[in-house]
Amino acid sequence: MYHSFYSAELGLLKIEILEKKYNKAILRINRVLQDKRILFTRKMKAECQLLLSTIYKKKNNLNKAFNHLLEYKEINDSLELELKNKHKTDAALYSEIIFKQVQLQRKNIKEIATKELLLYKSDSLLKQKELKLMVLSFLFILIVLIFILWRKIVLRKKDLIIQQKNTEITKHELVIKNEQKEKLELDIEDNNKKMNTLIVELSNKENSIDKIIHKLTNSSNLTKLEVNNLEIFIKNELELKSTRAQIQHYITEVGDTFFQNLQSNHETLNDNDIKLAGMVVLKMSNKEIGINKNIAVTSVKSAKNRLKKKMGLAQEKSLIDYLSQFL
Repeated sequence: MYHSFYSAELGLLKIEILEKKYNKAILRINRVLQDKRILFTRKMKAECQLLLSTIYKKKNNLNKAFNHLLEYKEINDSLELELKNKHKTDAALYSEIIFKQVQLQRKNIKEIATKELLLYKSDSLLKQKELKLMVLSFLFILIVLIFILWRKIVLRKKDLIIQQKNTEITKHELVIKNEQKEKLELDIEDNNKKMNTLIVELSNKENSIDKIIHKLTNSSNLTKLEVNNLEIFIKNELELKSTRAQIQHYITEVGDTFFQNLQSNHETLNDNDIKLAGMVVLKMSNKEIGINKNIAVTSVKSAKNRLKKKMGLAQEKSLIDYLSQFL
């Protein structure tokens, strides 16, 4: 009865091996081996050990497969020894053939196990090399990324330093420019005062000349005293050109930068236009400009309109505000 149970369990065990349920098969065969109700023969035990060796071999556990194969060999050896003692004739020869076959099978299995073990070790070494290569690759990529990040930080710091220096230079230039502009404005204001004085003087002299001409026109007989006074008067009035020259000097002192900027932006302007622009930026009135240029106030207004037109400035726009930006 229990022999049939053993055969049934063995059949189920082979099915589980075919279905690759190796752990379940190992539990089943161990349970069968531990069942005391079954009277195991050496052949049955050898069969179980061979099955265990096969299962562990399929699980790539070569050490256990080899151990069970050794147990299978020991059982087989004892069986062979027993057969040798019982059969000294043809049976002994047959047993020897069986033994040789088993030995050959054991040798083949041992060779296969050795090859598989070497293959397993080779695979293990290959995996170790692959792991090392992956680690080295990761470290290389990490170093490259760190270098790129460091380079970006360094370049950013350099850019910030250059930007700060440029900002400082710009601020310094702006301060210098403002100082120069303030100095120029002070110089213009001082020149305005001086010119106003000269213009008043020039206006008075011209009025005096007009009076002389009027007096000479209306009087045919002059006393000696009047002649002397007239002589002194004319001598004084000869300084008109000198006064105009001084006014022109103050106009030219507006600054080379102003004239250069104005000329570069409006190349069509002639010398008279530029001189008129200098008088306007010095905040001279139409009357003062007329006295200096010896023209009427209406002529000054016409000259200003022509200047606006040449510069492409609308008539309603302030001429002095536009010209002040060139200072």
